[in-house]
Amino acid sequence: MIDEGEIDLSLYRLVLAKMKLGMFDKTEDVPYANIPFEVNDNQAHDEVALKMAQKSMTLLKNDGILPLNKSKLKRIAVVGPNADNVGALRGNYYGNASHPVTVINGIKKAVGEDVEVSYAKGVPMVIYDVNEEEFPIVDSKYLSTFDENGEKVQGLTGHYFNNMNFEGEADLIRVDPQIKFQWRRTISPTTTEVAQGIISREDAINDEAFSIRWTGKLLAPMTGRYRLGVSSDDGCRLWIDGKQIIEGWDIHNRKEAILSEVDLVEGQSYDIKLEYYENFAVAEVNLIWETPEHIANDKNLDPTILSQETLADIKNADVAIFVGGIDASWEGEEMAGRDHVEGFNRGDRTKIELPQIQLKALKAMKETGTPVVFVLMAGSSMSFDGLEEDLKAILMSWYPGQRGGDAVADVLFGGYNPAGRLPITFYSSTEEIADFKDYNMRAGKGFTYRYYTGEALFPFGHGLSYTQFEYSNLMIDKSSVASNDEIMVSVQVKNSGKLDGEEVVQLYIKDVESDKWMALKQLRKFERVALRKGETKTLTFKLNVTDDLRYYDAMCREYRVEPGEFEIKLGASSQDIRLKEIVSVVE
Repeated sequence: MIDEGEIDLSLYRLVLAKMKLGMFDKTEDVPYANIPFEVNDNQAHDEVALKMAQKSMTLLKNDGILPLNKSKLKRIAVVGPNADNVGALRGNYYGNASHPVTVINGIKKAVGEDVEVSYAKGVPMVIYDVNEEEFPIVDSKYLSTFDENGEKVQGLTGHYFNNMNFEGEADLIRVDPQIKFQWRRTISPTTTEVAQGIISREDAINDEAFSIRWTGKLLAPMTGRYRLGVSSDDGCRLWIDGKQIIEGWDIHNRKEAILSEVDLVEGQSYDIKLEYYENFAVAEVNLIWETPEHIANDKNLDPTILSQETLADIKNADVAIFVGGIDASWEGEEMAGRDHVEGFNRGDRTKIELPQIQLKALKAMKETGTPVVFVLMAGSSMSFDGLEEDLKAILMSWYPGQRGGDAVADVLFGGYNPAGRLPITFYSSTEEIADFKDYNMRAGKGFTYRYYTGEALFPFGHGLSYTQFEYSNLMIDKSSVASNDEIMVSVQVKNSGKLDGEEVVQLYIKDVESDKWMALKQLRKFERVALRKGETKTLTFKLNVTDDLRYYDAMCREYRVEPGEFEIKLGASSQDIRLKEIVSVVE
């Protein structure tokens, strides 16, 4: 079915790209290879990361609660599995940020000390097999050690070895604030330091076949029985006050946590030693525990709702912010271990609804009477089982990168007026979508905004602002065109609201009458325009009939333009059409 010439053309393009990158040349002759380390991860890059995150923020719903006025707030309750989840800042195929800002940290930074901010993870992201339950990471405030200057600091001292058996002198010694690490293929414990030029490549730790020994003190925050342990990908073992309590010294995937019960006394510090080795592929190690309070809650409360303490914090707050959704560990390529879970199958999503555990948490939050703002983090469409009606606002923040927490806070508190627009359709439920394996774009109610005939929860191109925009004076230079013509389309857009902001003007075309298999509408142009309050600008779009009004003739295997009437529509989303005109295409 594929021409040899088509394969040759693809091969030509690939090899040309490699040549341009200098992949066949000596390193010293390649400009890219001579970029110094100090330009990587610098302040300018950090500022670009913030700007990218801000521009991607997509406000799906707002009942007038946003932006939040910090001067009128005394207490904010932040809840949710993604509030302090670095993994939710990044998608698949990522680099490790040196200073990632999670949503809770962005919120705390934004409000300062004048507003009390409580935080609780509340519920796990997804309920899955009990052996795979996610346990709390031991916080750095309960860990202590001494740094190279003899000063007492939070964390544990890590001795890193470029072998799996702690042989010889440590290749690296550093203090790690907490033991919560995941290093994927080709990523090592020192990848970031090498990229920053702090460590040379010669002194780096391998990305496979290494071992680490952490030592220091563990402080007990209360008296009682704890469940203390490790979850890891490959070998782990743990000692408390010289007594070994965990033995998992074998090659294994991270399938279940290994925990042991220990009795600790409030205010007392205990010697702790954790050993870990990585064999190959993904490396992961987490020092985890359940405090006596957690254990009591597990026994006495429904594990699918929030604790009484968390609900009290929400009730006493002026506003509650739930940060949920999923992260890229739940959607991606061939994810082993992510099967037999409701809504997920090895990286594919079998349901688009928010996981039930989170829906229950949101309902419990709503019942406190405190207004709830939902910050959604995901790389794909979500639906909310009708709960969206009860939420005061929904902000889609995607996987926003290293400054994601700052960008979310900027939007929540009015430091940035959102202008992101949905690049996908948000359907109201999984039932709205045809079978995943059906490649007919019009199967069921149709796939994507181009063929979907149902009523979207949030349509393609949707996104709200804190200001308003008016469209007027749609002008098209020709009412009748030939297939080789160009069409100039202009429209005036005014910021009629009270704040400066940005609008994304979208131009769609539709073949009005056709006996061919045509899309219902197709986005052909869009432009993001910044407008001060009261300002008006004229935007002009150029359509090429041959390229922009064509359809694909499957029988002839080529693109064609069908004579007849075409509707040109302008608006702020695929369903919010403000203006439209007809253009006739003649033979």
